Amino acid sequence: MLRSLPTGEERRDLTLSDAGVSVLPDAPSGEKRFTGHPAVFSTRAAIGNPLTYGFYEEIAPGAFTKTLGESDARFLIDHSSYHVVSRASAGTLDLTQDVRGLYANSALDQRLSYVNDLTANLENGNIRGMSFGFQVMKDDWVMEQAQRADGEPAEVEVRTIREVKLIEVSAVTFPAYEETDAGLRHSLIPALRHRGDVDAIARAAKHRPDLAHLLGYDPELAPTHIFLDGRAMAKKPAAADDESKEPASADEAGTVIPYQHTATSDKAWDAASNVENLGDTPSADSLRACFAWMHDDHDNDADDDPTNKSNYKFPHHFVSSDGSVGAASTVACSAGIAALNGGRSGANIADSARSGVHEHLAHHLRDAGAEPPELKSHSEPAETTHDADPEVEPAEIPETEPAASTRYAPTSVEMAAALMRRLSAVHQLPAA
Repeated sequence: MLRSLPTGEERRDLTLSDAGVSVLPDAPSGEKRFTGHPAVFSTRAAIGNPLTYGFYEEIAPGAFTKTLGESDARFLIDHSSYHVVSRASAGTLDLTQDVRGLYANSALDQRLSYVNDLTANLENGNIRGMSFGFQVMKDDWVMEQAQRADGEPAEVEVRTIREVKLIEVSAVTFPAYEETDAGLRHSLIPALRHRGDVDAIARAAKHRPDLAHLLGYDPELAPTHIFLDGRAMAKKPAAADDESKEPASADEAGTVIPYQHTATSDKAWDAASNVENLGDTPSADSLRACFAWMHDDHDNDADDDPTNKSNYKFPHHFVSSDGSVGAASTVACSAGIAALNGGRSGANIADSARSGVHEHLAHHLRDAGAEPPELKSHSEPAETTHDADPEVEPAEIPETEPAASTRYAPTSVEMAAALMRRLSAVHQLPAA
C-alpha cells in the first residue's frame, strides 16, 4: 500500500457575487467591515473536467466546525502573507458557519494603506473574487452516473469534503480558472495526491498529458513510483530477475515533505545552527516542518526513524532556541534549488524526487514574491564555481540583509560556495 503524508494546501475560489461580498459600515462604530462567504456548502463544483481528468466536489455542512475552534486563520489579499487584513486570534476576523457556508466578518483598519486600497478596489470592481486555503482532513469519493452532451452515459467521480483545516481566506484579483495550470495546481493536483489513488492519477495524466509533471506521474514507472499527497514518493522495487545489480542507493528511497504555507524571511541563514536548535530528540512534526525531504526505505523500517535528524535533507525553516519552527528562509530555498540544479550528485536523491523538492522550495519563494529558479534537467550543464575561494568558511557569510537586487539568492560566488558547503554538511551531500 502506498504511503501518504498529511495533505498539502488546496485552494478554492468564488466570484464576489457567489461569495456575497459586501463592504458596509458597522452600526455601532460606523467603521467599514468586510463580509462574505469564502466557501459555500452543498454546492457542486467541477474541478478540472469531470468527464475526463477531473471530478465534481462539494463541501459538506459542518466541515469547518473543528477548525474554527482550533485554527488561527488570517484574511489576506491575494494569498500574500505580506498583506494581512485581519486575524482570528487578534479579534479582527470573525469566522463562523451558517446555513450557506463559511462566513467571514473582518475589520478594515484604515491605518493600513493596503486595506484602503482593498476597500477601494472592492467598491470599484477591481477585486473579482474570494478564495480560501485549506487542508483536507476527511473526504469521501464516490462514482455517479452522468450524461455527456451527446446523450451518451458516463461515470463521474464526486468528492465530498467532510472536514478541513482552514489556513486563510483571501480577496483575490484573479480567481483561478480551474482549467488553467494555476487553478489545477491548487485544486486537482493536491486533491489527487491526497487521495493516493494511482489509477485516478493515471487517468488524469492520460487525458491531460501536460499534467503528468505536476502529478509526479511517469507511465513507465507507475504504479510503484509516483508522487502522492504533497509529492510523496513511493519507491520502485528492484527487478526480481536481476540479482546481479547493486541495490539502489538508500538516498534514492525518500519522501518529499508537503509544502505548508508559512511566513518567509530574507534574514541571514545558518543551516547548522537552525538544525541544532531542533534539539537532540526532536519530534517528527518539527523535523517535517523544517525540512523538504526525508529518507524512507520501505524495505528497511529500521532506517525510517522519523525522529532521526540524519534521515532528513534540505532544511529551510528558521528554528528558535526553544525548538519552534518558524518562517521559511528565502536564502535556504534558493540554495536548495541550486543544489538540485547541481545534478544528481548535487542532491543525492532520486530523480523523481527532485521536482517535488524543487516545487516545495519554489512555493516558499513565490510566497515571498520572488520568481524561483527553474529546475534543470540532468542533461543541462550545472553552474560551476571554479573561481570560488575554497577557503571561504560559512562563518564569513555576511550577517546582513541581502541587497535588493539579489534578495532571494546568494549575493556572490563566495557566498554561494559557502552556502553549498554548509548545506552539504547538513544534508549529507557529497563534496564537490
